[in-house]
Amino acid sequence: MIRFVAGEITARLLEHEIDFKFRRVCTDGIIPYYLNMEDEVLPNVERIIDAINELSD
Repeated sequence: MIRFVAGEITARLLEHEIDFKFRRVCTDGIIPYYLNMEDEVLPNVERIIDAINELSD
């Protein structure tokens, strides 16, 4: 249930027309069966930092 908190906070801010920046860092599609391919699609530290840097520009 905790994974839905960010979406709920974002929805409420948008409903109240509060101006803010956000970026979703999630999978690009279906998670592959092969474990060695999961690292390519799952969110990781590098992708999170890239999203933060995009928002701070």
